[in-house]
Amino acid sequence: MSSFIKSTSFRKAALGIAITYIVLLLGSWFWLQWYTDHGEYVSVPELKGLSYDDAVHALQERNLDYLVIDSIYDRKATPGSIYDQSPAFESQVKEGRQVFLTIYRFSAPMEKLGIKQGDYATVAMIKLRNKSIDFDTLYEDNNLLANSIIRVTQRGKSLKSTDEVARGSKVLLVIGRSVTDKILV
Repeated sequence: MSSFIKSTSFRKAALGIAITYIVLLLGSWFWLQWYTDHGEYVSVPELKGLSYDDAVHALQERNLDYLVIDSIYDRKATPGSIYDQSPAFESQVKEGRQVFLTIYRFSAPMEKLGIKQGDYATVAMIKLRNKSIDFDTLYEDNNLLANSIIRVTQRGKSLKSTDEVARGSKVLLVIGRSVTDKILV
C-alpha cells in the first residue's frame, strides 16, 4: 500500500482532487459575493411616530418590504402611527429586507365590564382603572347597598357585567350611600 501512495498516479489523483476542491471553493465564494450583493446595503429609515402611509412610503423608497406584526392601544397616541420597528433606525440591511412594524391601534379594544350590582365601589373603581375605562360617580341614598354599586350606565343605558365597553370610554357608577335620617314607624 505504501508503494501506491508513492506512485505518480496517486500524486496526480491527489493533485486533481486538491485543484478541484480549490476551484469549487473559490467559485462558490465568488458566486456568493455576486448573489448576495456583498457590500451593498440600504439604511433603515426612522419610522417611529410616522403615520402608517408615510412609513410605507419611506420603506418603498429604499426598496424595503414591511410587515405589521403587532398593534397596541394608547389613547394618547395617534391611531395608525408607528410605535416600534425592527431592524432599528439606521441599521444597514439588504434591499428587499422586511421591516417589522408595531403600530398604534386604529380603534380601542373592547373590555368586559365585569362589575355587577352589589360589588364594592372601591373594587369596581380599581377594575375600571386597570381596564383604562373612565368613570364618573353618582351617589344615591340606599342603605341596603351603601358603598356598593347600584348600577352602571353609559349614555343613559344600564350595563350588565357581561357587556363590553371600549377602553377610554366613560361610564357612570351609581353608588349607594347610607341614609342617617330616622324614620318613625
